[in-house]
Amino acid sequence: MRLGNKTIQLKDGTILKGNLIQYGSQYILEENGKKRIIESTNIESISF
Repeated sequence: MRLGNKTIQLKDGTILKGNLIQYGSQYILEENGKKRIIESTNIESISF
């Protein structure tokens, strides 16, 4: 499910911004043409 442009905070304190797509228990963050796969267990919060 495409969630759009969001800010996410990882449990280690890292803050990432980009186009967020939820795919099962994973999220795919697209920023600056790069894709990063993040497990939902590593995410502290998502700012809608």
